[in-house]
Order: sequence, then structure tokens, then C-alpha cells
Amino acid sequence: MEKPVKVKTKQISELKVRDNLEQLECEVVEVEEIRQTKDGKDLQQVYVGDGSGTIKHTLFEDKAGKLTVGDKIRFTNVWVSEYNGDLTLNTKRDPSSGFEILEPGDGTSKLKRTPTAMKSDSGLKLSARQTAVQAAGRVLAQSSTSVKDLLEYAEKIEEWLNRP
Repeated sequence: MEKPVKVKTKQISELKVRDNLEQLECEVVEVEEIRQTKDGKDLQQVYVGDGSGTIKHTLFEDKAGKLTVGDKIRFTNVWVSEYNGDLTLNTKRDPSSGFEILEPGDGTSKLKRTPTAMKSDSGLKLSARQTAVQAAGRVLAQSSTSVKDLLEYAEKIEEWLNRP
């Protein structure tokens, strides 16, 4: 297994699983409603972009509700992982890891949320079809789903990944 490589910064479209970034400047593109985890803690999904693509970030507890669409932000000391076929940007359990708002937004963004193709460990982009098949395969491995249902599920995921 490759060791994570720490880099100063990258464009979102260049990110791959296990990248460690010293910083990433971007704009908040989409903010979902705050919801509660099973144990009652606040959780909020946000999508941030830089013109090259978008990536999901999850805000927990006191951070939920802090970001608005259009906010220009800088993440510091973060890493990239994969969850359910999506690349996600994560903060570390370290006081130096987090984000700061550089410029408050007005609730609008010219950037749009785009599906970011998950990249393999080798850095090659996986197609929407490959990502869909991987996600469907994880479902099949954890259930008694039939191969026919698996293929239908993969097609739905591929459609979702390719939506405008």
C-alpha cells in the first residue's frame, strides 16, 4: 500500500484517495440541511469547489451551520478519503486541521456541484461505470442481492453520477 503524500495544494479535480493537503482554497457550492446522527449529534454535508470540480466535506457538531453557499474558505491540514464512491475532504484530529472563512458568501455561487470521479490508488480516474460497479459490488457483498438487482443498481448509480 502506498504511503500518503503530503502536498501543498492541488486543484479538486486532481485529488485522489489518501492525498494529504497543507491547504485548499475553495468556495462553498452547496449546503445540505443539518441532520442528527443516530446518537443525536449534528451533522451537515457541504460541497466545495474551485472551478475544476467539487468535493464533499462533512461538518460535525459545532461546525454544522457555520458555512453558507458562496463562502470563500481555506482548509488547512486535511486529507482525502472515499465514502460510498465519493471523494470526501476530511479534517484531522489535530488543532492545526480545519477551515477558515476568507470571505463570507451571499448565499449564491457561480460554481455548480459536479460529480468528481473517484480515483484509484494509482491516480487513474475511474469512470462513472467503474465507480457504479464498485459501489454495487459492495452492496452485493453485504447482502443477498441477486446479480440482476446488482446490475440495475449499478445502472442507477451510473445515471446519478452522469447527471448534469
